[in-house]
Amino acid sequence: MAHNGEHLPVPLRQKHDLCLAPFSTDPRTTAMQSHITNPDETYDDEISLADIVAFIVKHLYLIIAFALTGLLLGTGLSWMSLNQWQANADLQVGQIQYAGGGAQPVLIEPVAQTVARVESRSFQDALLKSQNQDPADDTAPLVKLVRKTLTAKAVVGTSLVHLSVRGFTPDQSKALLQASEKMLIAIHAEEADSLLSEFRARLARVDQELTENDVQIKRLNDAIAQRAKAPAAAHGANDALLLGLMSKASQDRQDLMKRKTALEEQLNPNLSFISKPLGDITVSDKPVYPLPVLFAVTGLAIGLLVGLGLGWLRDLRQRGWQT
Repeated sequence: MAHNGEHLPVPLRQKHDLCLAPFSTDPRTTAMQSHITNPDETYDDEISLADIVAFIVKHLYLIIAFALTGLLLGTGLSWMSLNQWQANADLQVGQIQYAGGGAQPVLIEPVAQTVARVESRSFQDALLKSQNQDPADDTAPLVKLVRKTLTAKAVVGTSLVHLSVRGFTPDQSKALLQASEKMLIAIHAEEADSLLSEFRARLARVDQELTENDVQIKRLNDAIAQRAKAPAAAHGANDALLLGLMSKASQDRQDLMKRKTALEEQLNPNLSFISKPLGDITVSDKPVYPLPVLFAVTGLAIGLLVGLGLGWLRDLRQRGWQT
């Protein structure tokens, strides 16, 4: 059997060699390149420290110019912005002693619900109206500031709510926070008033029953004393009846005293009270916004980034946008 066309006639052998040429195993023809490049050109994807230094030196004036421009713009913007002072305070949510005998008091309103109330738009609207502001005008500087900075945070593990708000003057921020506290206290007082009023009414009824019980006991004591002066032959079933009535009256008094003690515990101002401020309102000594240093550093950083980016784009353009 003929192999590689060795026994073919010359014309057919030449044709056979031409057909097998693309599949030749000659290493000079099998070294196929995936792309055409300049054989003298080499690529190095790693950027050395020398490359970075050269880039900075090349575009030094451009980088410095934009960095200084950003620094000046940031500083200028801080001076153009209105100063803001922040007021802070803690409010203790009120509680009600629903039952005596050492039972735990219940908060008038859960702390989380109080936080949500303060940050609601309806509460903000009422606060702005109390400061003679139109809450519908969201473009007004004070309206925007209150909606952005009025916050409430729960103090974990306590019944305290931390309130804060900003104003354009120290007095304005303090007035805003005072109004917020008064609004919360009024809301909680309204919720607690019906319960406390009911406790007071019950205590008044108990006091009245105690007064009537005292009168009854006095009459029974007088009757028993009168019977004691009677001859022994006159004693009988009436004595037993008087003693039974006295025993019942004494037991009623003990029950009334227990009820009175429980109600007085429920009305104890240390156990049942409406919400109240815990300490005074504090106002920052200096404006909390804007911070010139922060504005300047931010402007400087942005300027540096812009300068570096423009330098890189300039190098790309000089290379014909080749990467």
